[in-house]
Amino acid sequence: MQYSIEVITLSSQKEMLNFLKEYETYTLFLLGNYENYGPILSDALYSGNFKLIRSQGQVVGVFALLGKVICLLKQYCKSLFLILL
Repeated sequence: MQYSIEVITLSSQKEMLNFLKEYETYTLFLLGNYENYGPILSDALYSGNFKLIRSQGQVVGVFALLGKVICLLKQYCKSLFLILL
């Protein structure tokens, strides 16, 4: 099975939302982020660039690259690692 990753476009936003709502129990964080910040990274702490994962033309996954949160997590993990040493 082959997979591809796509940036969310205006035409694919409806597909993304349908997929997220189908698995709403597991995707509340992504749904909330999309509703509050949209599909593109901004200055807001929890905003991110949403991406689709497709296989055989069907959406099989959605994820968001959250720039500032990832930086904060890296800092936290680095600090935690230093504390544990």
